[in-house]
Amino acid sequence: MSKADRITIQATVGGTPVELVTRPGFPGWDALTQAEALLAAYAEIAPGQRVLVYPGGHGALAVWLAKESEAGAVLAADTNCVAVGCAEATAARNGVGDRVRLSLGLPAQAGSGLDVILLRVPKGRDLARLLFLEAFAALRPGGHLYLAGANREGIKSVAADCAALFGEGTLLGYKGGNRVLLYTRPEALPEPLPAEYTLPGVARGTWHEFAVSAGEATLTVRTRPGVFSWRGLDAGTGALLEVLAGEGMVRATDEVLDVGCGAGLIGLYAATRARQGRVTM
Repeated sequence: MSKADRITIQATVGGTPVELVTRPGFPGWDALTQAEALLAAYAEIAPGQRVLVYPGGHGALAVWLAKESEAGAVLAADTNCVAVGCAEATAARNGVGDRVRLSLGLPAQAGSGLDVILLRVPKGRDLARLLFLEAFAALRPGGHLYLAGANREGIKSVAADCAALFGEGTLLGYKGGNRVLLYTRPEALPEPLPAEYTLPGVARGTWHEFAVSAGEATLTVRTRPGVFSWRGLDAGTGALLEVLAGEGMVRATDEVLDVGCGAGLIGLYAATRARQGRVTM
């Protein structure tokens, strides 16, 4: 990310001034969200605790933790590479780059045995369930999960899904159509696991799988919540596949770039045609 691509926003997080270095490309990129403000207002961090912010976004909460808490480790993770780049720049701008550990991936990939996770509600109930399983794996027994989000984002339904794993949460506060809740991780997951948590793609280590016929090829796609149209082929991708299957649209020696590749279906089909070329997704 070049300096010319960035903008700087002044924000106040939990009473602390923070300069956000950010750019378009992820939800909430251009401001401190009300959910983030609630997490900063209500999260209690004890000295030495290991804390994860998810998604890390532009890095506001991670910087606030690094500046104002006595956390033993401040971690921030996101599946959006644009957000991770912004969080890195924000941490550096605020002089806490050495205090914040950033990673690209899901919560349990960022660390294990964590004491606290600050989690904002994602878009999509299946994705939220996937993240709750990941958060459960990342936290130690007795660790705390703070969950915040907007009513219009379905926080009430998502909170019920979280309670199915963690037990009933405590409503800590609400403001501006948002609320924040606190959950405590029990010793083990419930047995049996609720059916909605066993779906392929939601359950840890699994994929949702479907087949697509494209021209002369049959492609198998594996995907998970959080990827566009993760349950099956969408109309737009189907139409593009039909065009690419036309004579001469993708030649054997072509070099192809699939931008915003999602699960990779377009790029995979292009690779079946450009066998002497190269496909970048």
